[in-house]
Amino acid sequence: MLIPEFVMGISDYFDIPGKGIVLIGQISKGTVRIDDHIELMNEEGLFTGNATVIGIERMNEKLDYATENDAIGLVIKGVSKETCHLSKIVVRRNIENINETFAIILDIPY
Repeated sequence: MLIPEFVMGISDYFDIPGKGIVLIGQISKGTVRIDDHIELMNEEGLFTGNATVIGIERMNEKLDYATENDAIGLVIKGVSKETCHLSKIVVRRNIENINETFAIILDIPY
């Protein structure tokens, strides 16, 4: 089961030469850190791209992490500005361990 442990709405984005793409928004759930792998989603909840966080900034202050309700800029790599234009939400998903039992029937001739 895939449950997002980090969610941030994208209010704007900028492509800054020499720095990368900066996603502007407010975190509504969880924590984000530098080097986290994130996914971008559109309004319908479809994934539009994968990226890596290479920086986190708040009012020209560089941060190591940001938490719920922080208004930040995420500096990312791995996606184009066209992908960011289509995206409205940033998430980081957590794959829960699901314990499943399988029954195996072996048909072995004697």
